[in-house]
Amino acid sequence: MGIFNREMSAAFVSGGVALLYMFIIYKAGDLTIIHYIVALVLVIISFPLSVAFLFKELSLEVLVDKDAGLITFNKHGIVGSTVLTKQLSDLDRVRVNHLEFKMSNPDGVEFVKKIALGHGTVIPGFGVSEHMYAVECLFRSEPHENVIIYSSESVEDAQKLTDEMENYIKQEGKSAKETGH
Repeated sequence: MGIFNREMSAAFVSGGVALLYMFIIYKAGDLTIIHYIVALVLVIISFPLSVAFLFKELSLEVLVDKDAGLITFNKHGIVGSTVLTKQLSDLDRVRVNHLEFKMSNPDGVEFVKKIALGHGTVIPGFGVSEHMYAVECLFRSEPHENVIIYSSESVEDAQKLTDEMENYIKQEGKSAKETGH
């Protein structure tokens, strides 16, 4: 994830809004205490708005409609949504896929570690490979699409979701109303 999370990014935006306001006022005339108060209010207002609208968490909704024979993926983004609908009969399987993210430049990692040590700082986990477990829906229809619906650092969590989805989908002859899902 790194150090730039939603809140830090929103803090940068709200600080930038206040600095832009102060710069415009400075160029237009004299700065007074009122302008500093307005800048503070701009920070207080723009921070939560940035978190809520600019840096909101993206979400993926998966709807399995056994009655209609459809599986719908709805990705809610910052602006609008993306919807992918597939036939449930085209779903080949749901699986856990192991993904490993390795460092691509080991010399660069060692160089950065030396610089950090020279400044008396240690970066925990820097340069270490990361392992992720993604739950994928694999479709057999053309074009072949793999839709990742979940990812975790825990293989147990990913396997649990995979098993739950497969069990729900394989329940023949029961509609969503009858199973309570």
